[in-house]
Amino acid sequence: MPHDWTTETGNPRYILDLPLSIINVSVQTMDIVNGLPRVKFE
Repeated sequence: MPHDWTTETGNPRYILDLPLSIINVSVQTMDIVNGLPRVKFE
C-alpha cells in the first residue's frame, strides 16, 4: 500500500512528489529534444 511505503521511507510527501518528478523529467526531456539539431532523412 502507498501509505506503508511512506511510513517505511519516512517521506509522507512521496505520493505527492512522484507525479511532480515525472512532470519535471518530461519537461526537461522535451527541452532536450527541442534543442537537438534537425536531421534530414532522404
